[in-house]
Amino acid sequence: MWQKIRISILLVILLLVSSKTYLEQLDATDWMEPLKVVVYPINGDGSVVTERYITLLEDASFKDIETFIQSQARRYEIDRGLPVKVTLAPKLTNIPPQHAEDEGVLGIITYSLKLRLWAWMNGKEKADISMFVAYFDPETNGSVPSSLALQKGMLGVVYAYADSAYEGSNSVVIAHEMLHTVGATDKYSLETNMPLYPSGYANPYSKNRYPQLKAELMGGQVPFAENDAYMPDSLDIVVIGPQTAAEIKWIN
Repeated sequence: MWQKIRISILLVILLLVSSKTYLEQLDATDWMEPLKVVVYPINGDGSVVTERYITLLEDASFKDIETFIQSQARRYEIDRGLPVKVTLAPKLTNIPPQHAEDEGVLGIITYSLKLRLWAWMNGKEKADISMFVAYFDPETNGSVPSSLALQKGMLGVVYAYADSAYEGSNSVVIAHEMLHTVGATDKYSLETNMPLYPSGYANPYSKNRYPQLKAELMGGQVPFAENDAYMPDSLDIVVIGPQTAAEIKWIN
């Protein structure tokens, strides 16, 4: 009984916000004006190392994302200046809610609403897309939670490493999650994490399929053998493929 009431309340809330998010999505993918992307840094592990790293961040730390999106847009004849403008917000002290990997449909809906409420309460800067980036010291954190993004709400939560050696790969993850907010879908296997062929490959129809030299952004990795791939350490070896371009309305 209570579960049915809870589901009904959640559905009503989703209905109330759906029209607003639909209009936001339409505006975001007409690409007539630069999308303002605001990055909120968060000290994910509370360490001194991470705190020191965050104090060194500036708008220019994310310039490679702007340059990458602009260069890829031009490949699809979208040339109206910068498609995205990335700025750095002040550090947040609140940690975003984490989601459980095995939660069901109701859990996913609940988490989505909880995250959107958290973002609304903590993301005070005016933005088209809000990216909450929690940094961790790689010396004491061998792994971090999986990053995620919501198209409805146009926000992402990225778990990154607080070390200059990881700046390139951090940018890849931020760009990946950012494109989720404007409609791009994952192009890798959820079971193996391997890029899907052909949509998750940068150059799927090359004479020799392997090794690939670049990654497709939503494929996530560079495949160098049928069952082997590696994470790109820079956006310099990443492209946006035609299926992703279609999803974000760069092509019909």
